[in-house]
Amino acid sequence: MSCALGGLVGFFTLGCEDSPAPRQESIFPLSPGSSWHFSPGGGDSILGLVEIDGRCYSEFVRSPVGLGPPYLRENEKQQILFWNGSEEQILFDFGAAVQESWGFELLYEEFSLHYTVTLISKRTTVTLPAGTFENCYRFDLTSVDVIDGNWIVVVASNSGVVFRKGGFGFTIELGSYSISKVGSCQ
Repeated sequence: MSCALGGLVGFFTLGCEDSPAPRQESIFPLSPGSSWHFSPGGGDSILGLVEIDGRCYSEFVRSPVGLGPPYLRENEKQQILFWNGSEEQILFDFGAAVQESWGFELLYEEFSLHYTVTLISKRTTVTLPAGTFENCYRFDLTSVDVIDGNWIVVVASNSGVVFRKGGFGFTIELGSYSISKVGSCQ
């Protein structure tokens, strides 16, 4: 699927919540050289591979620099894990049951943020001005550590995050992306 997404408001369709989306090669692409560009601006990319605590992680960079885990990996349980500076934690769990929740903590020099993540749907369809993504995973992230710390994140198989909406209605939609075929940690 090629993508060029834009606009400020997405349209969601939910259904078939008990059935998992068809499993494909990798739900969340973490190959070095992969990049995502968002509207209204900014982007994410995988710079390379890093070994931490005996495990291989993809080095994730957000521009402009923002809050988020810099080291990610996907395990055999269909989970995206991140290194928070002291331990591995679950960011996204694609194998979880709908309405299942878990928590994680982002550690920074001056503060930490605690989030609860809930898998809302495995069959979300997101229709945006440049295209439609079907069988997406929708996660709701909530934090009591920040004002209006609630986020909606939609992840499309083999494409990564295509939509984020959070704090005070701030919306980020994928404008374009490139998934590298270079090997990853999987």
